[in-house]
Amino acid sequence: PDSALAIPAPNLQMPPTADIPADPEHGDAEPGTGEGLIDIYGDYWKLKCSPFENAPDSAFFFESDGHREGITRTIFAIQTRKPLAVLTGDYGSGKSILCRAVIERLHPARFRTAIVCNPHMEAMDIVREIARQFGENIASTSRYEILRAFNALLDRCHSEGRHCAAIVDEAHVIADR
Repeated sequence: PDSALAIPAPNLQMPPTADIPADPEHGDAEPGTGEGLIDIYGDYWKLKCSPFENAPDSAFFFESDGHREGITRTIFAIQTRKPLAVLTGDYGSGKSILCRAVIERLHPARFRTAIVCNPHMEAMDIVREIARQFGENIASTSRYEILRAFNALLDRCHSEGRHCAAIVDEAHVIADR
């Protein structure tokens, strides 16, 4: 497709696996011991950290023209206080890491930000999680009390001159009810 970027894989040589001692209990060595898969990255390829983590790391973000446009449009939507913006793209195209890059570019004195990475939860739990990331813990389980406390939080932020922006990653998993 036009939006995909095809990069041929480099011809990398793997280090000999016979030199990698394994932890007898887990099949791998403890991190930082100078043994095992963790140190292959540093010793063999001279990397400073593991390149394959479960969570997106914006330090490894490659800002293509398409990503730059997505960042610009998302920041514009936030700065102009649009109530909703939707970022779409193919699986693995970099939407999650782009969201993190957007948050890092918003000035913390002007914006309170939240990112819900796994919204597969009840609606009021999502609201409480966003409030927690905005700096307020809402302990109540009453829908009325949660929404009242959340609105009070938004009013306080507004009176402080701060705008609140919440990003819900993987929003398609939110159940319709």
